[in-house]
This record gives sequence, C-alpha cells and structure tokens, in this order.
Amino acid sequence: MASLFSLIGRSVRLAPMGIEHAAEIAKTASKVDDSYDYVPLPRTEGMAAKYILLAIRDRGAGRSIPFVVIRNSDNELIGATRFLNLQYWHAQKEKDGDFDVPSAVEIGGSWLTKEARGTGINTECKLLMLEQAFDVWGVARVSLRVDQDNSRSCAAISKLGIQCDGVRRAHKQARDGRIRGTAYFSVLVEEWPQVRKHILEVQAQEDLIVSGISPYNSLRGRS
Repeated sequence: MASLFSLIGRSVRLAPMGIEHAAEIAKTASKVDDSYDYVPLPRTEGMAAKYILLAIRDRGAGRSIPFVVIRNSDNELIGATRFLNLQYWHAQKEKDGDFDVPSAVEIGGSWLTKEARGTGINTECKLLMLEQAFDVWGVARVSLRVDQDNSRSCAAISKLGIQCDGVRRAHKQARDGRIRGTAYFSVLVEEWPQVRKHILEVQAQEDLIVSGISPYNSLRGRS
C-alpha cells in the first residue's frame, strides 16, 4: 500500500491527506456544527497538524488510508474520511498471489461540512470507497461502526442498504464520558452487487432532490 491514490467522482474527489491540508482542515472543521460531537475534529491549525501527522503515521504503518474530501466545482475542502483497520489475511493473499492489498477494511473517521450534507456527497464518498475496496482490492468485507446513540450516522449507513450486524453494548467510554455502545455495519463481497445497485438508486433520488424535483412526483410521472 505504498503508493498514494485519489478517488474521483462526479461531485467530489478523495485526495490523500497531507500536512499541506492543515490550514484548510482547521478552517473547515472550525465551522462544522456540534452534530459531529461523536467525531474528534481538529478545529485549530495546531490540532489539524497533529491530526494529519497521526494519520500519515498510520498510513505509513499500513493501518489506514486517510483522505480529504474536495468538492470538484470549487476545489474546496469540505471534509475527511479514511480506510482504517486494514487486515491482511495471509492464506487468502497467498491464494490470490497479491500481498499488497488488504483482505478486509473499515470505513470511518468521516465528517463533512453542514452545507455538504443532504447533497448526495456522503453517498458518493461511500460509493467511491466501496468500489475501491471491492472492485479494485477484492476485499471480503467492508465494515463501518458508529456510536449507537449517533442516530444520524446510523440512519445514513442504513439508507445505503448496508446491514447492521448488531450492537456491542457498553463497548467503550465516549468522548463525553458516558459508556457507549457501538453499532457495527458491514457489506460482504457477495452482497456488494445488490448494495451497489441500491446505492445508485439512492444517488439518483438524491440527485432529484438536489435539483428540486420530488422523487415521488418523478416516479408518478412515469407510471
């Protein structure tokens, strides 16, 4: 996983996170509202530099692949996300003959500006990452996990047709001091074709909403 890469979509691109993004990350994170209290945000340039250096360290160790989310229309940085908990199953890789790609990954550490939410950008980011994981790397599983009390994130993942595996109760201490449960979600390789189809349908509906057209009226007009 030595080479860096970008994932390019219609509305956004996911670019490798670097120290050159510190000022932009701090500026963007400082404007993100409190609905991201579940995710630690680097709201100053010093915090952003530390956040990036830790991400680069984990990338170098093969533990994660961090990205910044950049809007294509104006090249503005509007968030961040990453692959993490990369797993390399040696027996599977020996069979496939490729030891340079993971066998399973997790998507997490994601946040977006308030103005980017509800525009389909989150859906596009998840689709780009799932396509990389399944279609390029050929992983067996992609996982996501969130605080079970983070109803917005749980709903956003479920909307994409990604299955909830269950909740690990009293899993860890949350940032606010309470003991939190963690909701686990996953997509398996055999489920990916159907999940991709569902995500593309969700994306089409979001496109209509962003353009000011009701998906219900659009469907009724074709009936």
